Amino acid sequence: MDKGRIIFIDVIKCICIIWLVGLWHMSNYTSYEGVFAHYILNDYGSCLTKTSLHLFTFFTGFFTNVYFSTSNHNSAGFYIHKLKKTYILFALSAITLYFTPNPWNGGRWMTFSQLVYSLFGLGIIYPTPAPNTLWYMDMIVLFYIITPLLLSSSLLKRISKAIIVFIMAGLCLKLSGGAIFDGRFFWYFPTFILGLFCPTIILDHFLSISTSPSKLGRCNILKLICHISESCIVVYLFHRQFVYVFHQWMGIPLLITAFLVFICSYLLYAQYNRFIKKTVRPSLR
Repeated sequence: MDKGRIIFIDVIKCICIIWLVGLWHMSNYTSYEGVFAHYILNDYGSCLTKTSLHLFTFFTGFFTNVYFSTSNHNSAGFYIHKLKKTYILFALSAITLYFTPNPWNGGRWMTFSQLVYSLFGLGIIYPTPAPNTLWYMDMIVLFYIITPLLLSSSLLKRISKAIIVFIMAGLCLKLSGGAIFDGRFFWYFPTFILGLFCPTIILDHFLSISTSPSKLGRCNILKLICHISESCIVVYLFHRQFVYVFHQWMGIPLLITAFLVFICSYLLYAQYNRFIKKTVRPSLR
């Protein structure tokens, strides 16, 4: 667990990932006429899903802002940091998801071209539609790619650059008739920017209320929340693969499968962190 946790953010992330994976995506594996799907797959559920994704996007921008504000790393250092923390897991997810059967059409979750474009951070730009489920992380990877450009100047210039990026993306979408740019970019890029350009006074206030793991004491609920929060990226990236193994292949009931997804995701996250710490030189940590 990290040296400091902002507990209420962990609580929000925990609620969001439980909704997104434990309810919204799990309902995909039930009958569309079933009671479970009836209460989840509706307009209210869609609104909650979009809200959860916006919150994750804001926190992504916010903690990227924290990284640049509390470290002396340059652009190369930032890319190395994201390579370790996000991209390797993202690439493993994309490759394994490519070989994971899709229960709805009998094929795979993505085509080979979608896999290649995703691995190069172009999953939401090229004519091939962004892959199902992984489209969100394709978009976040693109955000990471352009982040150093956006943060390499004064606030006014940063805002100007963000507006230019937004306009250029809009022109690409318009001129191509929507063929070469995923429109969901325009919903989430402003949210990412809000987190990325979060004023210093707000940033400092959030950081001042962080709680160290030792202060959590014996509160197992808070520890569980922190564990779910810090492993949520693995939950999102690998839940389709876990559901295939546990539910579709082994025949384990969906409710138990949902718990196994979160348990296995945390174990995978913990083992991955240990692996990174052992294999990456201290100067790059």
